[in-house]
Amino acid sequence: MESWLTGMIGLAVVAFSASLLFLHWREWSQLRRHSGERLATTESENRYRQRRLRRRVQTSTLVGIVGAGMIAAVIMRRLGVAPIWIVSAWSAILFLLLWICLLAAADIIETQRHYGRLRHETAVEEAKFLAKLRRSHAAGPPMASTESSQSGNGKPAKG
Repeated sequence: MESWLTGMIGLAVVAFSASLLFLHWREWSQLRRHSGERLATTESENRYRQRRLRRRVQTSTLVGIVGAGMIAAVIMRRLGVAPIWIVSAWSAILFLLLWICLLAAADIIETQRHYGRLRHETAVEEAKFLAKLRRSHAAGPPMASTESSQSGNGKPAKG
C-alpha cells in the first residue's frame, strides 16, 4: 500500500511538472514572439524575464525528475533491488529537493531585487515630477485668460 501511494504521488508530481513546463513554454514563445517588437518594458525587464524563465524551467524540470525518481524507487523496491541502491535513489531525490529550494530562494531574491529597483526608479521619477509641479506653481499662475470676461456659454459677458 505504501509503495503504491508513493508511486501515485510520484506520477502526480511528474504530471504537475509537465503542466508547469507547458506554461513556461507558452511564456517563452510569447517572449520570443514579442522580442522584435518595441514593448513598454525596458531591456533590463526583458533580461529579468528571461533569467526568471530559465530558473523556473530548470526548477520545473527538476520537479519532474524528482517525481520520476520516486516512481523509480518504488519499482526498484518492488523488484527487490539491493537496499543500497534504493537508499542512493532517495538520497539523489533529497539532493534534488535541496537544489530546488536553492533555486526557489534565488528566484525570490532576484524578484525582490528587481521590483525593489523598479520601486526606486518610480520613486525617483515621482520626485522629479513633483518638484517640477512645485516649480510651476511657485512661478505663479499661468497668463490670465479671457475666461473671466466670458459667460458660461463661451460668448462675451454682457454689461
